Amino acid sequence: MKIVFAFLALAVLALAQAKTEIGAINGAAYRIDVPENWNGGLVVYCHGYNAKPVTYTDQKLPPSLQVFVDEG
Repeated sequence: MKIVFAFLALAVLALAQAKTEIGAINGAAYRIDVPENWNGGLVVYCHGYNAKPVTYTDQKLPPSLQVFVDEG
């Protein structure tokens, strides 16, 4: 029973952490920022078309976008 409780406690802690997912689908790069206090809402930001390939990193977001993550 203690092992089950420990596993569940670790799972809850893992779910409560903020994370950034970066990748590409069919050549289209994406970045998803999931805040620690995520409220289930979704904000989609599209910067527009760029002829050069875009790459994303896990660097800190600019203040204009960080406000959305801070709100959960």
